[in-house]
Amino acid sequence: MKIGSWLRKFCAVAAMAYLPAMAGAAVTYDFTAFSSFEFNGVHYTGSFSLTRASFIHPDASIPVANLTNCSITASNGEAAVCAAQDFLDTIVPGYETVSLGITAPSFNGGIFYYLNAGSFGAPGTYDTVFFGTDQQGRLVVSGSPSPAPEPVAWLMMIAGFGAVGGAMRLRARPAGRTAPV
Repeated sequence: MKIGSWLRKFCAVAAMAYLPAMAGAAVTYDFTAFSSFEFNGVHYTGSFSLTRASFIHPDASIPVANLTNCSITASNGEAAVCAAQDFLDTIVPGYETVSLGITAPSFNGGIFYYLNAGSFGAPGTYDTVFFGTDQQGRLVVSGSPSPAPEPVAWLMMIAGFGAVGGAMRLRARPAGRTAPV
């Protein structure tokens, strides 16, 4: 069997083993705001979802275009739409914060919902920890991040270097000569 044929088969098998695991890996964030304090005489509720390849790190702002879905409802019926959604850890030390981004005639900004530290980086269901039912929300994190590619990537790189080195060694021999024993 020629080295080129063997190398192609090896790379194809390695790719088939590695790629399916990467394709299905994702982390989904679903946030629901059940209630809010009054802002200019209006209460807001809403929800949004997003899917990413990895966990969110605090101080991330997610543009509306990157959300899977988003809806905002105003208690007075005015038109309200989603703005960027922020994931923060700098508002209250020791807590993580989801800022529900809203653009409406009566309010333009973010409503803060406070969660225990670590809520952004692990699967689970997290309820807000401050203000009780006056400003209540829930974050559901599901899925798992894409696995690190190091083991297979290293294996394929080493095999590739070995194959290239072997091919160079075979081509370097003049015709009719055999390798020294």
